[in-house]
Amino acid sequence: MTAVALACVAGLEGRTAESTEWERRALSTAEQIGFPRGPFSLAFVTTYLAWLRMMTGDARAARQLGQQTMDIAEECRFDYFTVISRQYVLAPEPDLPAEVDQLEQCESGMDSIGHGAFRPFFFGVVARNHAYRGDPDRALERVNEALAAVEKSGERVHLPDLLRVRAEAIAAASPKRLEHVVDDLLASVEIGTAQGSIVLALRAANALAQLPVDARPGNWRDVVRATLDRLSDDSTSPERATAIAMLGE
Repeated sequence: MTAVALACVAGLEGRTAESTEWERRALSTAEQIGFPRGPFSLAFVTTYLAWLRMMTGDARAARQLGQQTMDIAEECRFDYFTVISRQYVLAPEPDLPAEVDQLEQCESGMDSIGHGAFRPFFFGVVARNHAYRGDPDRALERVNEALAAVEKSGERVHLPDLLRVRAEAIAAASPKRLEHVVDDLLASVEIGTAQGSIVLALRAANALAQLPVDARPGNWRDVVRATLDRLSDDSTSPERATAIAMLGE
């Protein structure tokens, strides 16, 4: 379990090779342990890897790992993992949103088992889904709920991602409030950098660079460049290529 935690840390920092190695070790160790600890540990590992994929922008991989967790849970009757892995199976993308009632059932399931960990992340998933379904006002409500949950739980690891999601929701719901969008994106970059979550910081910096020309802060290139320079040279994050393209390099 320590190995998967280190995989997540390295992944958010953009150290791809190191993250991959810790992930391999976590999976290998869990697979070598007998029932019930082995399958339970494997479900734990795949849940965290699904979270990492979603946080770094790979919803498809998150769904695959979420389904892997559900398969383990159903085979071994681990009802807890059946419930908490559902959010990853439903991970939405712009062209593949989830049904609203499915996510509501997912939330009810987590409430019924008293699962509160990473709840800000789940609210962020719901907010994204509303945005993808063309309801930015509802997306903004849920992402603000997620940010309030961060303050309550102290799970600040989610904060850079949620600030970027809120910026996107504000831009869609209130296009004239782009100054608030800039504020959230700059805060996302600052907090992500301070936490060492360089991939999340760079996603926000790239979003800043993609704003209309008259809305971007004058130093947007410096923000992107400074964030990109903090990313590990071995990082395979797509944000790297996006940043380089934004800078025209």
